[in-house]
Amino acid sequence: MINLFMRVLFQCHALSGIAVPSTLNTANFFNYHNLSRAKGQSLNIFQMKNLLFTAFLSAIVLQAFAQQHDFSCPMDGPGNAAILNQLNNVQFFSKTTCSTPLYLNCNFVFLTRDDGTGTFPPNDPFTISIIDEIVKRMNDRWERVEDTDNCSPGESYPYDSNIRVNVNTHYIANTDAWDYYARAQQMTDYSFADFCPADIDNNNNSTWPELKKVIDEFNMQYPDAINFFFVENGGHLAYLEDAVNNNETIAAPWNDNIPIFSGCSRLAAPYDSDQDQFIIMANFYTEYYARVNFGGIYSPEYSNIPNETIAQWHLDGVPITANHELGHSIMNQFHTQGCDNLMSTNFSMSKKYLTPAQLNRMHRTLMTTNHHDYVSCEDLTASTCNIVVTGNTTFDSPISIYGDIIVSSDATLTITSEVYLSKESTIDLEKNAKLIVDGGLLTNGCDDTWQGIRVTGGNTDFDVSIKNGSVVENTSSAAVSMFPPLPWPDMAQHGNGILQAENSTFNNTRRIVEFIAFQPSANGSYIRNCVQNGGKWSVTNWNCQFVEVSGNVFNDITMNCIVTESGSFLIEGNEFHSGENDILFANVSAGIGSVIRDNLFYGAETGVRALGTTIDENSILNNNFATGLYDAWMEGDNFYEIHNNDFAAAFGSVSLNSGNSVNRVFRNKFDGNFVGLYSAEDSEGIGFHENCFDTYFADTYLDGATISFLGAGFSQPANNCFTHLGNPSSSTYDITGNPDPFVYVEPADNVIDCKDAVKAHPNVSIIELGNPTDACAIAGSDLVTPPEEEETLCSPQRTMAATQEAISFLNTEISLLLPNDEQRKDYERCLKRAKRQLFELYVINEDYSDARSLFSGEEADEEATIIFSSYIFEDDLEAAEAFLTNINPTEEPLADFIKVQLLNLDRLSEGPSFQATVSELDSLEFIAHKEHRYAGYAKSLYYALTGDVLTEDLPLRNHSEFRLGLEGRATPATTEDELSVFPNPFSGQLNIRMGAYPEAQLNVTDLLGKNVHNSRIQEANVTIPTNDWAEGLYIVTISKNKEILHRRKVMLAK
Repeated sequence: MINLFMRVLFQCHALSGIAVPSTLNTANFFNYHNLSRAKGQSLNIFQMKNLLFTAFLSAIVLQAFAQQHDFSCPMDGPGNAAILNQLNNVQFFSKTTCSTPLYLNCNFVFLTRDDGTGTFPPNDPFTISIIDEIVKRMNDRWERVEDTDNCSPGESYPYDSNIRVNVNTHYIANTDAWDYYARAQQMTDYSFADFCPADIDNNNNSTWPELKKVIDEFNMQYPDAINFFFVENGGHLAYLEDAVNNNETIAAPWNDNIPIFSGCSRLAAPYDSDQDQFIIMANFYTEYYARVNFGGIYSPEYSNIPNETIAQWHLDGVPITANHELGHSIMNQFHTQGCDNLMSTNFSMSKKYLTPAQLNRMHRTLMTTNHHDYVSCEDLTASTCNIVVTGNTTFDSPISIYGDIIVSSDATLTITSEVYLSKESTIDLEKNAKLIVDGGLLTNGCDDTWQGIRVTGGNTDFDVSIKNGSVVENTSSAAVSMFPPLPWPDMAQHGNGILQAENSTFNNTRRIVEFIAFQPSANGSYIRNCVQNGGKWSVTNWNCQFVEVSGNVFNDITMNCIVTESGSFLIEGNEFHSGENDILFANVSAGIGSVIRDNLFYGAETGVRALGTTIDENSILNNNFATGLYDAWMEGDNFYEIHNNDFAAAFGSVSLNSGNSVNRVFRNKFDGNFVGLYSAEDSEGIGFHENCFDTYFADTYLDGATISFLGAGFSQPANNCFTHLGNPSSSTYDITGNPDPFVYVEPADNVIDCKDAVKAHPNVSIIELGNPTDACAIAGSDLVTPPEEEETLCSPQRTMAATQEAISFLNTEISLLLPNDEQRKDYERCLKRAKRQLFELYVINEDYSDARSLFSGEEADEEATIIFSSYIFEDDLEAAEAFLTNINPTEEPLADFIKVQLLNLDRLSEGPSFQATVSELDSLEFIAHKEHRYAGYAKSLYYALTGDVLTEDLPLRNHSEFRLGLEGRATPATTEDELSVFPNPFSGQLNIRMGAYPEAQLNVTDLLGKNVHNSRIQEANVTIPTNDWAEGLYIVTISKNKEILHRRKVMLAK
């Protein structure tokens, strides 16, 4: 009681009638029309509804009116100080007027008697005009905060608070909840502060239970608004109404022995609190009714002034009272005296001042407390005010963001709690700023999505760190974009931002990250042990080199998981579930090679698709492919090494127009494919050896050029193990298609077995050299043997010294051999590989002149394309164009390459503003579908400009045995602990037979990673109804303690 008494003593005024001096200045506030009536006649409620009124005010009048109003505010104390004080380095209030302020949803709830009387009549034009004008005045004051006394020198007042109110009006008939006078008379120890929100809302001892019940029911129906409840003095109003209804006057004002505040509010609660936030407003109608009928009696000094004017003074003060109470709710529970501050205890129409700190606190409250529920999401736009982090700051409690978060240069924002962002919101990092999300949540607050993190870059360690179980979700753009939020060409001076993401989850993000460097650049980013659930892409990369993507799971990606144009990766230990391509390399010019190893590919269409080339090879090894159609698709001028993989799609490894680069496919297992290895058109550099085939139509299908002498290198036998196991009557071909003539090397032994091409195409000549090798013992992703010595010469260690030594040795050996010697051809192939490796090392070290000197004097088309790429890496577009214009192409492929690259140079120089014409796109598409090695560059550029992947359909997909073979396959069990799934394909049900797997889990997912069945294994035979499943491919997995024991791919055909 002592504390309450002190608050009342220092913060409250009691109601009293004060004489108003007669000197008045006129000012139009509410439009006014004086209704004619008989002298001495009182206005009744029906006459009042036609009243349009004006006020004649002066500073003296306003002071008198002030003392007819009460700013008594029994308050809850500062509250939330621990949360708010940690954010001192954040500018929540923007001193610049924003095009879109924050709108607070509010309700004016007028309590009435049971018969609907006791307040302004609902739906009456006069009532509507009063409320509309009150709301307008409230917003006018929020729009123009003034400092007429210069209390904040150096500031640029007037300021827009960037806050407004939306108000809806409601009426509730309940006499017991309307009449505070009657309720106060029932109490034995009444204080005029007893009907403030905290006391009414006291569940154990509410001071006004009848009103609490009404408030609880209304707040439950309208939980997303600050609700103003208007109550009246029933005794006072009945006293007045009795006189008016009897056409009598009153001898004296009502003897108010039960005083009350004019408004009382409640401070915001913590962010997740379910505490009801409401404001009590008292005597809005009663005081008006008294003055409009008996103004001269309540203010006898102004008996010469019309009652309507005196009543108007009351109405003029309501917007100030409402804003004052709202200020207590969204700012603090203190009064700030002086300077005509809105939160002072005196009343004045000039109360339009708030300090910058007060304005900042209001916005902070709306973001960091339960008042976030009251901000109107529908009114937020891209021009809603931003907040600015000016120094190192931690968000360790929930916060809602309505505009953008701007992290200033050199500042670090750390997020360990929840951040709820709006539809147009981004987190923008200025140069050298950092964002750390450490176990935090970045998600949508208003609408279904937000727009992600945008990075300017500049740090050498990292720009964004997301770790320790953090969750980023529901972004309409990339969760992290390294495209600087700057106009062109300014953005080209930045970029190459660094992301470190590990042990975190990305849900429904358009992509996890889009990397960009405006010239190829080393980048230390990594994404490790993360999960993405839903998105269009996962990781896209323009020009950033050596990005690590390891140990992640990409689920339900509708298009492509990893995409790059001239970027490079280490892609290791991931699990992919894409709708199109798990990995798409679309290099418009030659890039740095990537390593793709130890991954699980379950894409609905393609595992790895590569268009265009790299300087050194892409290495694809130790992966398990079980995609919908193509496991590895290498198209266009490509340089790759594919080994020790498991291929299970209809087409295992596909090579189209891959040119004369030294491409090797070896030590892979092809299991259940329609065709294991498919090579067509201009792919003369491809060789394959030591692969283990088990296919049902053809192990290899070759159409057009391939390597002229096909062995394991240095005149060793190919040692592929074909499906037929040496049986010429087998229905499966070993080497078929329509290949150009070439020599196939079998081992020199007297055994006819799987290593012999007994069903080879007539264009294949067989010779025998060297010793046999058991390919199936060394093939596949489970076993990788160390490379032999000769392979080390062909692929030396990736250092300058080792590569230069290999080149020197190979040059010497070549000089000692005759031009047509097959061993010389093998050495020449190795030399080409080694030189490209050295070229790439020079480029990585930015030794561009030394790189180009490696191919000086060589005029082959391949060397021209590689040299051109060095100018792109050097970011010397003028030199690149000059190089192209100095080439005199003699054949169509190189001429097309030049056309594509000239258009590409225009794109690179103009940046995001570049728009290809329709005719340019048509020309690109025409080149893209040509059957030569440089058509892939046109496909890559077309993808860069349109986002569309131009594909080629393999003629074999229309083969009669293609569908027949898919439908005829089954998955037999070979040992007790194997997994048998049948029939395959299946329709109405799926039968699963298992061995001994105690405490193991059975899981079935579609190719996008969506779970359709999960159960603990309790018996050896399981039947799963599948009538509700969609047609397509599914993955059956048995796992125990997070270790995968077996996997099978099955097809549902309806």
